[in-house]
Amino acid sequence: MNKIILIFIFTFYCKENEYEILKIEHYPQYQNSSDYPDLKNTFIFQNGNSFENLKFNVENFYKSYWLKKRNLSIEKITKIKINQIINNIQNDFEYKKFSDKLWIIYRSTTGFSKDNLVRVEDVWHLSENFWKPILNHSNNFYKPTFLYLNGDDFIDLIIQGGCCDYIKYSVYLGDENNNFKYIQNISLSGIEESEFISKCNHKIKVKSFDTLKIFAKQSIYFDCDRN
Repeated sequence: MNKIILIFIFTFYCKENEYEILKIEHYPQYQNSSDYPDLKNTFIFQNGNSFENLKFNVENFYKSYWLKKRNLSIEKITKIKINQIINNIQNDFEYKKFSDKLWIIYRSTTGFSKDNLVRVEDVWHLSENFWKPILNHSNNFYKPTFLYLNGDDFIDLIIQGGCCDYIKYSVYLGDENNNFKYIQNISLSGIEESEFISKCNHKIKVKSFDTLKIFAKQSIYFDCDRN
């Protein structure tokens, strides 16, 4: 599979055209939270490519997730909120179709405080006749973007999260079987301006809040010519 090379262009006190090339030497380790059910659990998941199969897997997956959260929680108010979700699990989700094999699921999760619930957007994909989520990242308050990063014609994925002035990108490359390989973490701090334009022309620009930093400005783009 083609690899993406990330080119970082830095501005050194108004100097131009100084950059370094970073090659992806290894893939990040999977970071699935232990709170999530095992994807091989046949009591939770069922095979099938229909929307009803997707809903079945989504509802059972996150119900198991919240049951474990409740059992581990000691705060009364947290258990009350979790019970409300469990008892109305179907109402916690919003479904947005991207393609026949890709859906975005809006759902609740805990924020920085255990008593604070926030909404995130999980990607579920159909692979080998089985709907499953992409959760092997450590982002908070995240949302996905589908785009073509490299030179092939298979859709790729960036999951963007973070908080305050901290921004984190989890980058995935898609393949012909609708699987996504986790290939890169990008962590930046500052004001972000993404330019997702077209294949091989995507840029992530960040300007630091601290103008005295050596790396005050950063621009990251995906160079298909070097794949």
